[in-house]
Amino acid sequence: MIWVLIICIVVLLLYWLSNRPNYYKNRDSSDFKKFIEGLIRQGIHGTLLFIKHKNSNKFVQFAKYITEDNEILISFGFPDAKWSRKYFNLIRRAFENEGIKYKITKVGDDKEFVRQYIDIDNYVKDIKKTAEELSFVAEIVFREMDIDKNDKYTIHFKGRMIIQ
Repeated sequence: MIWVLIICIVVLLLYWLSNRPNYYKNRDSSDFKKFIEGLIRQGIHGTLLFIKHKNSNKFVQFAKYITEDNEILISFGFPDAKWSRKYFNLIRRAFENEGIKYKITKVGDDKEFVRQYIDIDNYVKDIKKTAEELSFVAEIVFREMDIDKNDKYTIHFKGRMIIQ
């Protein structure tokens, strides 16, 4: 009976370990493109990519969606939340200055929660071009959040990835 319990614990531990994200630490902003390409090529519907500044809680995220027409959509969203509110209009103006198309999605009026998002939806036609464009988006956001281009980042995926 004890062996059954031990085997169950080992199986559960292995399952838990296999589902934990792999954190890529001490990455440069020049790595953003490679990880966005990885999201496009290997992420399944709903997979997220997080790029977090190493020395703060500031981050950006991208999500991969597959439409009913089997098109790949990579979505970027920046929240107008308590922690990010002071950067929201700076980022919006920076996108306008760089000619980046975005939309504002309203979600509520509560000042404690997210009120709206800056959304960028990018349908993937050319993987390398899309990764380059979205890498530039991430660089702009970090720049507007007062992060030096030479700082380090921790990058990870949340969701399943297809091994190629």
